[in-house]
Amino acid sequence: MAADLQEIFGGREVIYAFFAKLFLEPICENEYKMINDILPMLKNLEDISSLAKKEINMLDDFITKYNSLQEKELDEFKLDNLRAYTRIFALTDSVPNSESYYTSLEHLVNQQSREQVLKSYKTFGYDTDFHDSNEPEDFIAYELMFMSYLSRKAVICMNNGKEENYNIVIKAQKEFIKDHFFKYIDEFINKMEMFEQGKIFYLPLSYFLREYLKYDYEFLNSLNN
Repeated sequence: MAADLQEIFGGREVIYAFFAKLFLEPICENEYKMINDILPMLKNLEDISSLAKKEINMLDDFITKYNSLQEKELDEFKLDNLRAYTRIFALTDSVPNSESYYTSLEHLVNQQSREQVLKSYKTFGYDTDFHDSNEPEDFIAYELMFMSYLSRKAVICMNNGKEENYNIVIKAQKEFIKDHFFKYIDEFINKMEMFEQGKIFYLPLSYFLREYLKYDYEFLNSLNN
């Protein structure tokens, strides 16, 4: 049982890091390889919902097209994806990517949500200095990487036989999904749906993220039963 749980948490660490990396910055060569490598793991999650299966298939189609192109067509494909990221996330009228925008009454960044996640980060020794940017601490990519970090921390607690610490880490992950992601993921996606450029990759990725968060929350709940 413990070995199975460690394998599950190892998979969660990889999947959350996968999501984080793709929202963190435009897709480059390493990210294309990462998508290609992780697809077999994602396909094992197709049965979590019909929507999850649909979006995983779209991600599969995306990387299959990438693998089929050469030279000029491949360069154009990469450029289109760079433009898509820029349009969706990097312009003044793009999709806000920090939680505070969605959860504050004034729709401003660096608000209460940022203070809350910063407190959680400090509690568990998580540092966003791994990425050189001016994004606030409640940037969606940082929050996703925090979930990856906590999943790895759960495995460390299991290996060290620290059940009390393990339970604390499990509770923290469950509460973070409920108190943060669930509070804004729908509106985040609604904003993205306004952009035609999102349909090929970033919308399927975000739809799948929402399904995975629901699934993972139920999984974490089951550990307390």
